[in-house]
Amino acid sequence: MTVTVEPAMPAPVATTGTLVARRAAGVYHVLTIAAPDIVDAAVPGQFVSVGVGAPETLLRRPFAIAGVDRAAGVLDLVIAVVGRGSAAMTQHGTPGSAARTAARTAGPT
Repeated sequence: MTVTVEPAMPAPVATTGTLVARRAAGVYHVLTIAAPDIVDAAVPGQFVSVGVGAPETLLRRPFAIAGVDRAAGVLDLVIAVVGRGSAAMTQHGTPGSAARTAARTAGPT
């Protein structure tokens, strides 16, 4: 009998990042978030859970990381508005405002 043991997933890292920029990209929105506790181990394709403190985002929403700039300490999230929560994510907050983030950094999904 062969048994394969997968490495355990690390515990999620919960941190408060800072919204650096928000821009439109066609029908999508790109949020650039400074989250130094996450970017060192983050890779595009992983998911992070993000909330901005708006009433519509009481629960964090999962978004795939689209890009990572380790030198700048930021990650990019591309968001499609599909409901009230994602709409709030693209409308609330100005550069410099807090964004609650949590991530597991075990590899792309």
